[in-house]
Amino acid sequence: MGIMTNLLLGFVHLVLLALDIICFFVIIRMLCHRVDRVWLKTFDSVGGPLVDLYISYLQKVIKRISSKTFPQAALLNIAMLTLVIARIFIVALFSR
Repeated sequence: MGIMTNLLLGFVHLVLLALDIICFFVIIRMLCHRVDRVWLKTFDSVGGPLVDLYISYLQKVIKRISSKTFPQAALLNIAMLTLVIARIFIVALFSR
């Protein structure tokens, strides 16, 4: 493989890692809504700004499409769905 192919695949792996990290923190936020554990709150406080940024971006996109407003739990489910679908598409595009 050439250097450009390796650079492209390295960048794709970096994007997949970023999607996995966002998924992890969205799952932590979902669990924080279900159970009240101190260690979950600690993880949520660390990844909270990232999840809040992604949720606000998702709300802007939904507001452009529809006039509905969704509760926080529904937005978290939509966020997980979009992240998983994006990950599947990226893996399907760049699989060898």
